[in-house]
Amino acid sequence: MSIDIGKTIATVRKSKGFTQAEMAKALKITQAAYSKIECSSTNVTMSRLEELAAIFQMEVDQVFNFAIENFSDKSAGRLSESERELYERLLAAEKKISELQARRIADLEKMLRFKNF
Repeated sequence: MSIDIGKTIATVRKSKGFTQAEMAKALKITQAAYSKIECSSTNVTMSRLEELAAIFQMEVDQVFNFAIENFSDKSAGRLSESERELYERLLAAEKKISELQARRIADLEKMLRFKNF
C-alpha cells in the first residue's frame, strides 16, 4: 500500500469543509502552492504536516490513520514494511512531541506559580 499524502490531505480538507483558498490563507501561502501540496507536486515537511493537522484539529498520526482507513484499494490490506516503519516512527515522534509539550506546560505553570509568590 502506498499512501498519497497529498490526496489524503485533500480528502481530510474536504471532510472538514475547508476550501483550498481557506487552507492557503491559514498556512500563509498562495492557493497555487497549496494546490501543489494536494497534488503531491511538492514534498510536505513534518512541520507543514503539523500545521495542517492543527488546522484540521487533528494530530499528525490521525491524518495518517485517515489515509490508512480510507485507502481505496482495500485488497492491499496492509502497509509495506517500510511504510509501517515510517508510520511507527511518526507515531513515536508524535508521542515524544506530546510528552515534551506536557513537560513544557508543567514548567511554565511552575514558573507562573513561582512568580505569584
